Amino acid sequence: MQTRATAILMLVCFGQAACVRNLPPPPAPAQELPKPVANVPPDVEGKGRVVIDVTNGPAEVDEVLATAQSEATDGRHTYVSYGEVTRPICLTTPCAVNFEFGQHNLRLVSKSDDHVGSVGTVDVGQNDSVFRHTMGTQSTGGVAHSLGVTSTILGLTGAILGGSLLFVGAVSSSSQANADGTTSSSGSGLTGAGAVTLGIGAGLLALGIGLMVASPPTIQEGSSTQFSLDKSNSDDAKKHPVDALHSL
Repeated sequence: MQTRATAILMLVCFGQAACVRNLPPPPAPAQELPKPVANVPPDVEGKGRVVIDVTNGPAEVDEVLATAQSEATDGRHTYVSYGEVTRPICLTTPCAVNFEFGQHNLRLVSKSDDHVGSVGTVDVGQNDSVFRHTMGTQSTGGVAHSLGVTSTILGLTGAILGGSLLFVGAVSSSSQANADGTTSSSGSGLTGAGAVTLGIGAGLLALGIGLMVASPPTIQEGSSTQFSLDKSNSDDAKKHPVDALHSL
């Protein structure tokens, strides 16, 4: 029974994974200065200042410090878990942050919708810069997909049960044939019940797969644009250094 349940869950999980639709990322944000930023940090030697702006925000921003993946097994099954170590950067965007030089991975999540969010990478150098991000989205497929998963599980269960009843009925009928050549009523009953159960299971399975395909989960990565506010080389940056973005 445990093996049968495991097989059902594996098939359903495979079906969901196969139906996940990857959407193209949104267009990269334009190189535009954001609205005034509160609490702009001062220049710090060895760090670079970055203004973080989200076009479909406001958003909370965390820096991803490390990722971890672990596996555990009970002898039959392997369980995989994934986690992140993060630290909060901004409670809301736009904001300005001092980073160590180098690349930093950021997780940006909408403050109004948990299904809107994505990861972006910011490059930090000596010059002040603006990092603009358009968040992607993740959808579970809604109620229709959930009903499809339930219908698929019930359909697979019915199909397996119906097939088992058909097999037992056929074996019983052949081994308990009457002297006049007719089959036993018990075997015929099991065969009939198996056929009905198999038919219902097949119908539920087809319905479930149809709902899952029609309403698949979707994943959309975000897109980013970063540009430097090099005060020595850019006329626009001379007019709009990070300090000038400070909200008075």
